[in-house]
Amino acid sequence: MKERIKELAIECYNPYSNFDHEKFAELIIKDIFNVMNDKKTYNRCTYTNHDLDKAQCVVQEVIKCVNEHFGTKL
Repeated sequence: MKERIKELAIECYNPYSNFDHEKFAELIIKDIFNVMNDKKTYNRCTYTNHDLDKAQCVVQEVIKCVNEHFGTKL
């Protein structure tokens, strides 16, 4: 398991209620959104401003669809 997943899992342990599965899922989704929104990610696959605009649009649509699918507001 990657170190980042372990870090997120540790954040979800509560001594009073054990493991918060919902928080864990939201943290993973939020982390994925952060990677998707990172300018370095765009720069790997865009060559023109038009490509950049399309990439940003796709990312926003994916985030919107994931939020609708899982009922999150991230």
